Amino acid sequence: DGTASEVNGQLTNVSDSEFVFVRDVTRSIQYASIQDEWHFLNEWTLVSGVRYDVYSDFGSTTNPRVALAWKPHKMSTIKLVYGEAFRAPSFSEQYLQHNPISLGNPNLEPETIATYEASVYLDLAENLSASLTLFKYQAKQLIDFATDENATTRTAQNFGQQSGNGFEFEASWAPTNTLTVKTTLSQQHAKRGLTNEDVPNAPRRLASIIGNWRPTPNWYMNAYINHVGDRVRQESDTRKPVEDYTLLNLGLGRKGDIFDISFAVRNATNTNAREPSGMFIPDDYPLESRSYWVEISYTFR
Repeated sequence: DGTASEVNGQLTNVSDSEFVFVRDVTRSIQYASIQDEWHFLNEWTLVSGVRYDVYSDFGSTTNPRVALAWKPHKMSTIKLVYGEAFRAPSFSEQYLQHNPISLGNPNLEPETIATYEASVYLDLAENLSASLTLFKYQAKQLIDFATDENATTRTAQNFGQQSGNGFEFEASWAPTNTLTVKTTLSQQHAKRGLTNEDVPNAPRRLASIIGNWRPTPNWYMNAYINHVGDRVRQESDTRKPVEDYTLLNLGLGRKGDIFDISFAVRNATNTNAREPSGMFIPDDYPLESRSYWVEISYTFR
C-alpha cells in the first residue's frame, strides 16, 4: 500500500493500483495521406505525397515526400528523393513512473527526421545490376533521459540532435540460372548535433556477400558473410576501441511438396564477435558463438 519503508524483494502485484510503472493510458491515431504520380517527357516521373497524422496525446504532424526519377536509358535510372518522417514517443517514455532511475514525460514531442537521397541504378548486363545511393539526414527532437536537478532520477526530454551522411552500394550477379551472388557495402558518418562528437557504438562501415546456389529444383545451398566495422566509443569511455568482426553463416536445405528440411551453421568460423556496451559491462556484449540449427516443417493437406 506504499507505507512500507523498504521493499524485501518479493514479487508484488501492483496491477490496477497507483503504483504501476506505467499507468493505464489510451492513444488514438487518425491520419490522411495523398499521393500523385506524374509521368512527363517520357523519361521523367515525379512522385509526390504528404501524410498528416493526429495523435490524441501529443498533437499533429505533417510529413511530405517527393521523388524525381529520370530514365535516360532502358538500362539506367537516376532518382532524387526528399522525405520527412517522425517517431512517436513510446508509452514508457511518456508515462514511466515509480522508477528510481528513469521517469516519463507526458509533454514529449515526436522525434523528426529529414532525409535526402540521390541514387543511380544500372542494369550492366542481363545478369548483372548495380546501384549507388548517396544520403544525408538531419534528426531533431531526439528523445533521451536527462538528469533531474537535485535528484537521482532522469526524465525523458526532447533535446537530442543527430546528422549524418554516407553511401550505399549494391550489386547482384547471376552467372548461371542456378547461382546468384549479391553484395552490399555502406559507409556512414554520424554526428551528435549538440556536441558534434561522433555517434558512439554505431558502425560506420557495413558489408555483406550472399551467395545462393540451387543445383536442383528442390535443393539449395547458401553462404552469408557479414562485416561490421569502425565503431567508436563515447569520448568519456577510456576502453580500447570496439573490434570489427566478420561472421560466416552457411545453409543447406531441401524443399518438397509437403515436407521441408534445412540445416544451418551460424558463425561457422567461431569468431569472437561483440557488440558495444556501457562502461558497467567492461567486455561488451558477446554474440553467439558457432551454433548448429535444424528446421523441419510439414504441410498438412
